[in-house]
Amino acid sequence: MGQWFRIDRARPEVKAGAVFRCRLPSQVVETAEVIEVGPDAMGIQHVKYNLVVAGGTISSFAEMRTLGLETFANRYNEPVPAT
Repeated sequence: MGQWFRIDRARPEVKAGAVFRCRLPSQVVETAEVIEVGPDAMGIQHVKYNLVVAGGTISSFAEMRTLGLETFANRYNEPVPAT
């Protein structure tokens, strides 16, 4: 089954252990640590990740989420270097 979308090869690879950020205009920062990447029952690639949200006027919180690979890569496009 072919893919219906193109993933930009210039983007950092989304793989287990990788960490990415999304900075929102409201000064909120979402940090996503990838747990796993794999296909669902229909063969569509999904990213399972731990999300930490902090900043702005909200209290920090963390939870596990899942997004389609393309959606994840578009939203969390700032890689966080390993320390």
